[in-house]
Amino acid sequence: MLKKLSILSVATIVSMTLNQGLANAISANGGSTGWHSVSSGSETSCNKKGIEKMNILVNGGEIEKTEFHPWRYKRGNNVIFNLVCAPKGDYVRVDVICVNPCDRNTYRIRTVIDELMNW
Repeated sequence: MLKKLSILSVATIVSMTLNQGLANAISANGGSTGWHSVSSGSETSCNKKGIEKMNILVNGGEIEKTEFHPWRYKRGNNVIFNLVCAPKGDYVRVDVICVNPCDRNTYRIRTVIDELMNW
């Protein structure tokens, strides 16, 4: 019984910790480029073009690709850039999520991304 209780307690603590981390990330500062009207014909083509544009910053060393999602990028361990296309592919935005306070360079990169998300 004690062993089951210990496993349950650890699982609860881990779950609470993960949920708190997620809550912090969701409510963190950083902002978004806002929706941009684009000339893509579908969500797939919008994602493809958006990834192409974000790769300009990857190739310049400003941001890095993430391991599992081609539309998600990072800068260090603090900033996540999330490319989002509307279902019809006619609008695009990039959300910027800073786990800790964003630095000045993050806002500069967001401005550059804002300019890149026009096609």
